[in-house]
Amino acid sequence: MSLSKDQIDQIKAFIHSRGFKHIEVETEILDHVASAVEKKLEEGPKKSLEKAIQEVHASFGVFGFASFEEGIIKQTSKQVGNEVLKVLYRYLTSWRVVIMVVLLGAGYFLSQQVQQSDHPTSYHLIMLTVGILACAYSIPQIYPISKKWHKKSLVVSQLTAYCAFTFTVFAQGFGILLNGMETSNPVSVHYFFAFGFTVTILSALVYVDAARACYHRTYEQYLRFID
Repeated sequence: MSLSKDQIDQIKAFIHSRGFKHIEVETEILDHVASAVEKKLEEGPKKSLEKAIQEVHASFGVFGFASFEEGIIKQTSKQVGNEVLKVLYRYLTSWRVVIMVVLLGAGYFLSQQVQQSDHPTSYHLIMLTVGILACAYSIPQIYPISKKWHKKSLVVSQLTAYCAFTFTVFAQGFGILLNGMETSNPVSVHYFFAFGFTVTILSALVYVDAARACYHRTYEQYLRFID
């Protein structure tokens, strides 16, 4: 047998009432519970859906589904990190390496223009601007997923934090270092700026691709239960 939409909705409502904060946790639990409830109803056709749900919930132990939650969060966090690394690897080993070359060239050219300008601008300010633009690109790309998942996505919250990391560490860190190098090592500053420029923008591209990959995997596995 297979559960009807109304039965799935009742299971979903029961799980939702437990107070879980992340859609990945809810849908992972729903996947397990729906399969277990379906099995119990097959074994006892006269058993009510409510009774089957209660029995499955009891099988999770004293803490119920909460004992399952921590493992799901850790697993999802690990998957997000792995996806970021996989996307980065693809940029380094596929045609996407052209994007990196273009970014390096653009960064080097921009650095030269800064030093040759009649109105020189602080490298720190430029890198802050690059960081803001990187976030301005990535966050709106990730937001539709968050909106679809009612802003409860663990994946989206983690990747949004990665975007903030890009701005605070990459952009500001490179900017501060470049300001010091501008006077102490003006020749190398072009290469270091090109590197920092590339890393900051590339990180935003990687985060967006990782978010899409995580979304599609979750959609294929779990979102068949979500309206």
